[in-house]
Order: sequence, then C-alpha cells, then structure tokens
Amino acid sequence: FKLQTNYRSTIEIVNLINEMIPRKSFKKELKAHRGRGEKPVLVKSWDRIEEANFVAQRIEELMEDGIPPSEIAVLYRVHSHSMDLQMELMRRRINFKIFSGLKFTELAHIKDIMAFLKVIQNPSDKLSWLRILKLFPGIGKSYSGRIADEITDGIARGMDPVNVMRKIGMLGKVNLDDIANLFDELFTLSDPAELIKLIRDLFYDEYMMLRYPDYRDRQLDLERLTEMADRYSKLGDFISDMMLSEKVDVERDLNSSDSIVLTTVHQAKGLEWKVVFVLSVNPGDFPHYMALKEGNLDEEERIFYVAITRAKDILYISTQRLGNPVPFRSNRIVMRNDDINFISRIPEDLVDEWEIE
Repeated sequence: FKLQTNYRSTIEIVNLINEMIPRKSFKKELKAHRGRGEKPVLVKSWDRIEEANFVAQRIEELMEDGIPPSEIAVLYRVHSHSMDLQMELMRRRINFKIFSGLKFTELAHIKDIMAFLKVIQNPSDKLSWLRILKLFPGIGKSYSGRIADEITDGIARGMDPVNVMRKIGMLGKVNLDDIANLFDELFTLSDPAELIKLIRDLFYDEYMMLRYPDYRDRQLDLERLTEMADRYSKLGDFISDMMLSEKVDVERDLNSSDSIVLTTVHQAKGLEWKVVFVLSVNPGDFPHYMALKEGNLDEEERIFYVAITRAKDILYISTQRLGNPVPFRSNRIVMRNDDINFISRIPEDLVDEWEIE
C-alpha cells in the first residue's frame, strides 16, 4: 500500500479516483494537494442523441461562464462514440479539434454514402458520380470521367441516368448494367435512412468487407449515420445539414487554437483539462464489448481510470439508459455480470446525479 499526492484534481475528484483504482493494480491511495471543488456529476441520458445534446449545451454554458474552450475535453473509449456529438457541435457552431482521428464528415466511407445520396437528390452532381463510379471494380479515373460525362450530358438532354448507363452497356471489361440495376432500385426511395440501409445491403457493406480490415468499425459509423438520417423525413434537408457541417469544418480548421478537444482516452494520456466529459460509460461501449469478449476487463478498468484522472476541476461521467445491446446479444453470462458496469461501482455519495429529460 502506498500513499501518493495528486496535484492535478480537486478533493472531490480525487475521492472518486480512489474508488475507481483498477482492482489488479498496485494498492495505493491518492491524497489531494488542492482544495475543495464541485462533486463529479453522473449524467444519465436516454441515448446517444440525448447525450450529445446535453454535452453540447453544457459546453456552451461553460464557455459563457468564462472557461476557455481549450480547457474543455470530451473523452470516449473509441472514435465512433463521438459521431453524434460531432454533428451536434457542428450544428451549434462550437469549434472543436480531434486528437483521435478524422472528423465524421471527413471519413471516406461517410463521403461515399453521402455521394450516393447526393446523386439520388441531384442526378446531375458530377463530382458525386465520379466518387461513386470509382468504387466499382475496373473503373478508374479515366473510365469514371467518361461515364460521368455521359450521365450528366444525357440528363441535360432529358434522359434518365439509369437509361444512360444501360445505353453505354459495356465499357472495356466493365458492364454498366449492374450499376444501372443498383441505381434503378435506389431511385425508388427518398427517405434518407432507408436509402442508406439499401445502399449498404445492395453494395456497400460487401465493398467495405473486401476493402477495409477495420470494416466492422466502419459499419458502426454507418449505423450512426443512419440514426442521424432517421431524424429527417426529407433527403434534401439531411444532405443540406451534412453539407453545412462540411463547410463548418473548413472554417473551424482555420482557428483550431480556440477549440474544445475531442479524443479517445488512449490519446489523452498525460494531458489534463479543467473540464472533462467522459462519454458512453455503458457496458459494451465503455468497457468495450471486444475487450469483454477477449476477457480484458482489467485493461478497461485502467482506461477508465485514465479518463477520470484527466479532470482538474469539473468531471462529467455520462451513461445512457438505452446503452449498447451488443454484449447482451452475444453473451448471457456477461449480461448478468455487474463487474462490467463501471457506473454501478461509483458510490452515490461521491457524485451528483443528473437525469436528462
């Protein structure tokens, strides 16, 4: 047993840290060098959307109270957990920078799906056709340019893009009839969420499996995109909001020094902020379901410990009642194991609880 001094955090945060020391680590107790502050807050929301709305609103309030954006960080177990929050921050025009990867709208698979949606909405969108066509085997830069020109020229003459592709037929070794058949089905839909599901079912999920070793993570991103699209009844409205987000990205990057930080816990090691939000502390999300499947709960405990020790003054730990169903579908033993629920280990007297309604 060893007594150590913590110079970073307030007494209230250190009290919680002492309760969450990983069980297989060296036994120690931290003593706070600093004075008293606010209790950590356990925030209970319904789902990711509600969580994102709360975090974005609270960040706005904290900045209005004078806390510099650079002293606010949002931490999460894996990058995909930040997607809903990224969209909400962009909608509110809150500047942020990401340590853990690309912004949501910059991900290749998100751009691919959005290109499909854009040509459904506007078949004359040549740039989107160029991106889509190069996804298909045998179509490179040269062929995609020729086909896109034929499609847009045909549309200008009053032709349907599907009929244009069927008229072209074979181009080298590429049979455009297959692509025409795909779009023939896609053009029957206008609901954005249903379109994304159909694009994945008919083509894109198989494409990802063949191209990307991390295709499962990319599938999770597309599920997030589908959840976002499901809030819209009109395809044009969804595309407009996503395009607005892309424009905000460009503006933000020009002034990234005045931004809050979004990062995985792994990338946050050694860093500290006045205010820290820890997202999605639900079994299956944090601790992550893959770690649970591989029996690495002790490593997940260490990662959570790192997360809460990044906060100097204010700490928010967010959990969702809806949570992540993955571990419960795949492992009934895991479902009954309270060890995987970090929230259940937090003593009630050490935190304030906020229910989001």
